[in-house]
Amino acid sequence: MADFLRFYRRVARALLPLAALAVLSCERTDATDAPSDDSRAVAVRVGFPETRAFADGQAHHVDRILILPFRKSAENLPDDNANYLPAYTYAEQVDVAQFPLGGATLHLPVGTTYKVLVIGYNRTDYDFANRTSPANRFDVGAAATPVTLANFHLFPKSPTSVPEFFACLAGAYNGGVSQGAAFRPEQGYTLQGELKRLVSGFSITISNVPSFVRSITLTAGNLVKSSRALDAAATQWQTAGDGGNRVLGKQAPVSGTVAFTQYLLPTFTTYMTGFTLAVEFGSTVQSYTVKAADGAVVSGNRFIFNPNEAINLTGDYSSINLGFSVSYGINLDEDLWDGIQ
Repeated sequence: MADFLRFYRRVARALLPLAALAVLSCERTDATDAPSDDSRAVAVRVGFPETRAFADGQAHHVDRILILPFRKSAENLPDDNANYLPAYTYAEQVDVAQFPLGGATLHLPVGTTYKVLVIGYNRTDYDFANRTSPANRFDVGAAATPVTLANFHLFPKSPTSVPEFFACLAGAYNGGVSQGAAFRPEQGYTLQGELKRLVSGFSITISNVPSFVRSITLTAGNLVKSSRALDAAATQWQTAGDGGNRVLGKQAPVSGTVAFTQYLLPTFTTYMTGFTLAVEFGSTVQSYTVKAADGAVVSGNRFIFNPNEAINLTGDYSSINLGFSVSYGINLDEDLWDGIQ
């Protein structure tokens, strides 16, 4: 009996460390699987007004959004957008079947102030989960460092092939009361934003083109290359002699008509641009300046593009050297949504 007790005590002493290790292992697994106490779920609602047809005749092409939080770099700094840095790790990309979208959620660490930018686009134009994909038609970031909410922009890979962008800065709400754009996750606020069209539309239609005209090429002057997400202000632009592509298209007449339709980044009055038409017939190419009378969106045959505004030019080939008629649309959507201001 004494020998058995001595054996039992030896076995117990040997198994005790293993039992303790098993208990610690279980505790670590539980702690890892449990929700972290230093982050909170923040609900995000994204609205989208019913939009009218734009440059290509489609209401809009948005079926994917990026919900991108920007964290304040230091809590003692002023509430300036230049003091908010992108928190890419906590961003959420959501495919959207219809708006409004009410089920999106961010998970953000507490103790830090955030603002949230929402960008709308088509899923064939960009994938945040694969930011280096050659299929992406644009990039996000900034032309200068550090990248902040104040200089964060959308940068098409080509200024002559601009996808359709929408964007907004989400507001924080306590119930139905707005608390502004800045918030902390632990405050329990919900976020709401209403996407606004960022790009401009442009079309030019030439009728009664003679049969001897083989093609017409449309070329722009200096185009805006990237636009700030918050207000569509230009952050990069073409300059004379930079070698950048400015050719918007080349078309052969169809039933005596040539029509160009596309999106451009806004120029506002600072970077308004002109256009030329190169008419090819036989072995000869004749260039013409696109002319139009001065008005709200034209000055000295240069055109002013604003967000959510389309400029449409129409004319007969016989007056190609004389000028085009101009029409433009503001408030393409309902009166409460007039583009980015």
